[in-house]
Amino acid sequence: MTVIKSLSIPKFVCAASLLPTFKDAIKEFNRLLFRFLSKGVDRATSLSVINEYEKGGLKMVDLGTIITS
Repeated sequence: MTVIKSLSIPKFVCAASLLPTFKDAIKEFNRLLFRFLSKGVDRATSLSVINEYEKGGLKMVDLGTIITS
């Protein structure tokens, strides 16, 4: 999770802030992050991973929300 939050997401957000970003690109990057997180197989839904620790989630950031803001 630390690798995703500290290395990959900031690079994508930086590029997305400079160039127009399509929703398909954001969906594909999210899919890649979740595949990396689950070691190849999508086992959990994105909403369950985004939830807080107390609710059984991993407190993953929502990339679409970050880029929109």
